[in-house]
Amino acid sequence: MQATWIARRVERWLSEIPAGRIHSRFDSVLNLAWGDHLITLALPEAGRLPGGILLDPATVQRGAWPGIQGDPVSWDSTAQVLRLPGGLATLGGAIRETREPAPLAAIDASRVIQNVQTLVRLAQLGAKGELVPLLGAFGLRGSGAGGARALTQVSGTWADQGAPEGSGTLGAPDPAAIAAWQELQLLTRALAAGDGPALVAVARPMLGRGEGLTPGWDDLLLGLIATIWFAGPALPDRIRCASQTLADALAEAAPTRTTAISANYLQLAADGGWSERLADATLALLGASGPALVAPIQRLLAFGHSSGHDTAVGLALGSVTILHLLSEGSPHEEP
Repeated sequence: MQATWIARRVERWLSEIPAGRIHSRFDSVLNLAWGDHLITLALPEAGRLPGGILLDPATVQRGAWPGIQGDPVSWDSTAQVLRLPGGLATLGGAIRETREPAPLAAIDASRVIQNVQTLVRLAQLGAKGELVPLLGAFGLRGSGAGGARALTQVSGTWADQGAPEGSGTLGAPDPAAIAAWQELQLLTRALAAGDGPALVAVARPMLGRGEGLTPGWDDLLLGLIATIWFAGPALPDRIRCASQTLADALAEAAPTRTTAISANYLQLAADGGWSERLADATLALLGASGPALVAPIQRLLAFGHSSGHDTAVGLALGSVTILHLLSEGSPHEEP
């Protein structure tokens, strides 16, 4: 196997730790447990990952990753190869990552509200993800600054409208949906207030909730943190600080509360590390239009069985909070 690209974190991890083991195998990725991290050998369809090594597909026998779960893997720094049972991954000729995606300097509220509407429609069409039905309660209407205010009243109408209901959303009231909606209200209120401890108190019990290799609520939290991180320069300091407090707390708690793969994503997020798929979708949501918006959103939604859809709920939730903050006035004015 020949590597074509390597994330900078991976190079650091390899220099610090000489050996690991095979953690898990999937069609497009092979995860290696490496100390407290996961290193992911990935085919191009998985995209660039903040803890990943991208492989030339011509050098990989699809569906036949070498070794099995638990098998040892070692790093040969002289030969620049990962030695796996029955195979080698050669890293010497790979491009080294020099720069990760950067936050946006400014946000256009009118564009974001239109983009959130598009995101919601695309996610609902997929009918996947345990949290996607909650999008029907976002009360999307209008456009421009007025529409943004209607959509993003985190401390008023939007937060107090109760349970999502009605045709095309969740239908008859569902106690579990009502409880979930109330939790999202608490989450956005704490974030909009810039209250890091309250944000952590609401979010920590969500860790590990849901099914799959990356539980649905973990995906939502990841999407929420991504929107705040990429919109950071346009937001008040208190919001950025609260979001980082949340990211750090989730990264610390995740290893004992959720799956190893989900914990890995959350730990990378706390360090500003995002998958190419999530970074592209978030940047598009906050600043693109037309095909430049739809293509990356669809690519995110196609990820996993339902992970992309649940992550999209987090992106929408984060965008709602951002729009609320921007509609209040100058984003750099502190109370």
